[in-house]
Amino acid sequence: MRKTTTISVTLLILVILSISFYLLVISKQSDQYIPSIQLSGNEAPQFILTDQFGNEFDFSSTKGKVTLIYFGYTNCPDICPVVMSKYAYLKNELGDKSEKVEMIIITTDPNTDTPKVLNEYIKKYDERIIGVTGEYEEVEEVWKKFKIPVRSSKHDGMNMAHFSLIIVTDKNHSMKFALTPEMSKEEYLESVKSLL
Repeated sequence: MRKTTTISVTLLILVILSISFYLLVISKQSDQYIPSIQLSGNEAPQFILTDQFGNEFDFSSTKGKVTLIYFGYTNCPDICPVVMSKYAYLKNELGDKSEKVEMIIITTDPNTDTPKVLNEYIKKYDERIIGVTGEYEEVEEVWKKFKIPVRSSKHDGMNMAHFSLIIVTDKNHSMKFALTPEMSKEEYLESVKSLL
């Protein structure tokens, strides 16, 4: 009788452990970030431009970090400030992990967005954000590499339309997914954490 009771208790414990393990696995899976806009996974194009401090910025220097790439400009009245605010939110919310994430804005108005102008603009949000610019032809080449449509003029930076998605790469620069300006800041945070 005692042997039967021991076997029954052991089986009950095994069943409870199995159910607990199953529930743990299911909950972990449901916590995984599922992107709305998945990208090809191809490696992001490499480029060299000038950062907001007037120094050469080599995109390859961000390898080993999750990287967010946005194409915008400092005179943008609506979408760009939303994205920059979310960049700043991410930098603050990630805490120590923010060192493992780079957030870049590549100008779509290089004639206006000199390093000095970019620097002043980025200071309004978070100085750890990287802003890059260059001669018009240099920046235009980067737009083409990323296949980013930009309606711009070499002379008039006020009349412009630009790509509004944020490209997110993993630590190997593989383009994993895109974020939209309309997505919540919580989704931005969840998406970045999923690649850390």
